[in-house]
Formats: sequence, C-alpha cells, structure tokens
Amino acid sequence: MKLKKKVEHIDFPLHEPLEKLLTKLYHKVPNLTFESLTVGCVIEHKVIHEVSVFNGNEQVGSIGIDYASFRSQGKCDVYTINSSRIQNRIGARHQKVTKLPQEALKTSVRVFAQVSTATEIITKIKQKMSSEIGGVQYNAVRQAERTGEDSILPLMELAMQVSRGEVPTLSVELTKLVAKPNLDKLMNTSRIAVSVNNDYKNANGIVVKEERDGTLLGVVIHDASGLTDEMRLQKFSDTYEMPELYQTKLAMMRMLEHKQPVESIGIKFVIDNTNWYYLTGGEIITTS
Repeated sequence: MKLKKKVEHIDFPLHEPLEKLLTKLYHKVPNLTFESLTVGCVIEHKVIHEVSVFNGNEQVGSIGIDYASFRSQGKCDVYTINSSRIQNRIGARHQKVTKLPQEALKTSVRVFAQVSTATEIITKIKQKMSSEIGGVQYNAVRQAERTGEDSILPLMELAMQVSRGEVPTLSVELTKLVAKPNLDKLMNTSRIAVSVNNDYKNANGIVVKEERDGTLLGVVIHDASGLTDEMRLQKFSDTYEMPELYQTKLAMMRMLEHKQPVESIGIKFVIDNTNWYYLTGGEIITTS
C-alpha cells in the first residue's frame, strides 16, 4: 500500500524528508497510520511537516520536521518525535529531537510499535478527562464569581441607604449592576459543573470515546474490587451494545455542544479530533 493511503486529511504534499521517514517507519510497523497535523511553507509551497501517529485506533504520538539553523553546521532538517512513552530526565519530558534520520526512525519504531496495555489506556483517558472537566468547573465558577463581584459595591450602597432610613433609589447604571440578569444563569452553570466534576471524582459512571473506525471505547472509572483493568476497558461496535441507561445519556450528550455539563447526565469534549463523553452513573434526574 502506498504511504499516501495511510495519511488522513492530506490536503497538501508531505515534506520530502518527512515522507521518507514515514515510508521507512510504515514498512517496519505496518499497523501505523498517520494524520496531517501541521502545515508549513517550503520555498513558498505548502507542505505537511507534522503528523499524528496512530497504532490502530490509539493516538500514540506525533512526528514533525523543521529546517533549523546551527552556528557550526548551517541549516539542516531537525526531527521531533513526541510521545508519552518517551521519558526524559532533563529537557522536554516526552520529546526526542534529533538531526539524524536513522535516530529518528529508531526512536519512532521503539515508541510507536508497542500497543498500550489496558492499564495505560485507562490511565491516559482518565487523566485527560479529569483535566478537561476540572477546566470546565474552574471557568464556570470563576465567571460566576467575577459577575457577582461587580454587584457588591452597588449592593453596599443600597444597604447604606436603607440603614439611614432613606427610601432606596437606584440610578440606571446601578440598577443594571444589581440586576445582573445573567448572574442566576452563571451560578446555575457553576453549580452543575461542580456536580458533574464531583461525580467524576467519585468514580461514578463511564468515559466513552468515539474511535476513528466508528466503534466506541468505554472505560469504567470505578475501581471496583475484583474488576481487572481488562474488564474495565469495554469496546462496543455500536451504541446499542451499551447498557440502556448509558445509551440514553450518550444520545442526549451527542445533541449538545461540547463543554456543556448536564447534571446527572455528563459532559462532552472534543479531544484529539474525536468526541469524548463522561456519562454519570445513576438515574437521570429531571427538574420541573
């Protein structure tokens, strides 16, 4: 199979040194596929100079190439391999940078050929989801706090009028500050974000990731006694293979924008160009 068929979203040609490296890498690890990540210009022509690397459905890292200048050697190609499997004690922790094509190939084979264990996949997914949900909660709470802070001074002025026995009067500007029509909405969004994050922290529910081949990968986040990591990692060829409760919640989350938490249901994110869902456990709570 030609290398071009193994690269997705290829709107521009591959940078020649990168194409040579990927061709050699593909022949050594045929299960790998690539996806265009970064486009740059070489002599006024747009080319792909960085790709994401996938082993099956799993994104295992990226490979990029730049044309850099060095005082002693002039200009040359520099290869950068990024992967969580690269563990450096100094410098960029998960990155290998080299000017040698053979060294770049050797590193790529070493870090990309290995298939992650169930434990590694679960850890990676949980860490990403924890970071995303935590970010949504922080932003929601902070926005509500900033909006509420703007109302403190006008409220104090109103309280002073009442304490002096005066008839409370508000200027047009003051009325707008006190009313804050969005404050209730922001406070409610903040409360829901905290609720969803607490459910996640309490390991209540599952994380579902839409795979590149159309299947679903589920991770039971509850570390139940007697439940191995292999059992916690569940693959579904179709939504209807999931428990009925999660089918309903997933269908609801698919209709919403990402980063929009829904109490007792979950939240949706776009991570690495794919949809990820955290679905809470327990029955759906409806409010009248």
